[in-house]
Amino acid sequence: KLAAHTSLILCKVLDVTLTAPEPSALGSSPFFLADLGATLLDASCVESALTDRLSAFEDMQAATTSTSSSPIAYLVAVYRRALEEERRASNLKDKEFAETLVKTLAETRQYAISYTGMVLQHSMFVPAVWQEEAKKPKSSLVSVLLLPHMLSA
Repeated sequence: KLAAHTSLILCKVLDVTLTAPEPSALGSSPFFLADLGATLLDASCVESALTDRLSAFEDMQAATTSTSSSPIAYLVAVYRRALEEERRASNLKDKEFAETLVKTLAETRQYAISYTGMVLQHSMFVPAVWQEEAKKPKSSLVSVLLLPHMLSA
């Protein structure tokens, strides 16, 4: 039961599902992890789930049907959801489970930070518009992170 609860929380944090969506729900969130081959998410497959989810951004059509407009926005959202769930988990009555869940969520936040750096460094994840903005002398990391939100406004 605790494994199922952990899986549910991780699916929420990563905005993924392990269950095939109904045909009418195709293209909507959460993202279906068809190739993961797991029935439950746990600490051992968080990184695989995250990379599978990020790979959808290589196809910009997939990016436009997701809830996030960019890989960076997605990773920031993962970080925020993990932090929020981590705070909730620290209040659970089962302290041993809470400790394990908090550790897993902290690792998930670290993955989000690491992959944000990789996304910023690797052009295959970042559209040309953002790369050009990042090259401008007046540009800072903050403006690169905020640009997707400004473009969608």
